Amino acid sequence: MALAVFLAGVPIIYFLRDGLALAPGNTLFSIGLMFLPFAFTLPFKDFSYFDSPNRVTFPLMCFLVLYMFAYFYLKDRYYFTVSFSTELLTFIIIVFVAFTLVFMRNEAIGRPFIYLSVFLVTVSAISLIYYVSKNPLYVIGQRAAFGYGGEMGVGNPHINSKVAYFGIILGILCLKYYRTVKLGLIFPVILIILNIAILFLTQTMLAFLATFAFGALFLVFNLSFSSAVSTFRLFFSKWYIVALVIVGFVALGYQINKNRNLLDPAFNYFSNRYEGIKKSFLESTEDKNIKVKETGDDSANTRIIHIRGVLERLEESFDDGNYHYILFGQGYKFMYVDVPHLEMLDSFGVVGLTFFTIIFLRLIMMCLREMRDPDSIGSEFLAYAFIYFFFSNFTSGQMLDYTRFATLFIFCRFLKK
Repeated sequence: MALAVFLAGVPIIYFLRDGLALAPGNTLFSIGLMFLPFAFTLPFKDFSYFDSPNRVTFPLMCFLVLYMFAYFYLKDRYYFTVSFSTELLTFIIIVFVAFTLVFMRNEAIGRPFIYLSVFLVTVSAISLIYYVSKNPLYVIGQRAAFGYGGEMGVGNPHINSKVAYFGIILGILCLKYYRTVKLGLIFPVILIILNIAILFLTQTMLAFLATFAFGALFLVFNLSFSSAVSTFRLFFSKWYIVALVIVGFVALGYQINKNRNLLDPAFNYFSNRYEGIKKSFLESTEDKNIKVKETGDDSANTRIIHIRGVLERLEESFDDGNYHYILFGQGYKFMYVDVPHLEMLDSFGVVGLTFFTIIFLRLIMMCLREMRDPDSIGSEFLAYAFIYFFFSNFTSGQMLDYTRFATLFIFCRFLKK
């Protein structure tokens, strides 16, 4: 239950918190619902026995947390730029989750985990659609998200888009293992369509990139002539599935034709983002400084500025002979770079960057091996779920974040190849 709630149930938590205004904007409320299920697992554990986690990445992750905590505890020159209580709570949550994961059995990602995740993903998607439908200020083309503190139109769409991506994976895997996962054929297809709709509602490039990469990798590791023929027979040998597909295509074509003007913003999203990012990278620095408000993609522009700042600090440290800043970084959470991998270099230096890169590359290898030869549907789901965090590692967020590190510990616990 704890794993399913953490991976697939987070949008429901934010729907309760902000959508239904049970605790608007209360971070402790969301943290409690997110991590309390891990605490509920402890009374039922046999602490004299546990299944071994990955013997390479799990200890390395523990050492990385200790390495980062040393930076925090040593109170370097930039210590007062961060909140002591917030950072301490982050470390406590990460260590607590890692401890509970050690005593989870391998069966924790079995079929009950899949069933509960499918249920939570479905409720998450429906909750966002319900929230949007009740929002009088929402217009089609606007990014859908639960408003912080109950404010309409102000929220984080990544919360829903990430779980929608997980829902697409679950739908595909339920079709692949339809003989063992007793959900039929129609419901997984509906689940996939529902979560694709959520992707278009939230309009986050990160989730779209992850979905495209998942589709490509899934085909690479699963598609063959015999599997294609068997899949075709499976679906099109049943008259009700053929009828559903025909009705679905006719209804989809009718709705697209009827609502073409309303759907244009969603269809134009990709081209607008592409053009904005291209301008951000190709325009000269002088042009960008003059026309920063007129052209380019804001998020891409911001990241480019941060990247330039990191490189300038490295160059300044080298010119001034401050080589310890290059090796060990500028200081704990020196700057919010919004590119986690680059933040490791800026805050924790070449040593920290190298150490984390070793863990990251090892995780990539483990996931690719699991995709090629999965141990179970649960481990295969985690391997494909990692794709999202692969892209987010270079595009968004802070490095030391309790949700990011808790997820990395889950990968290191259950992926063992």
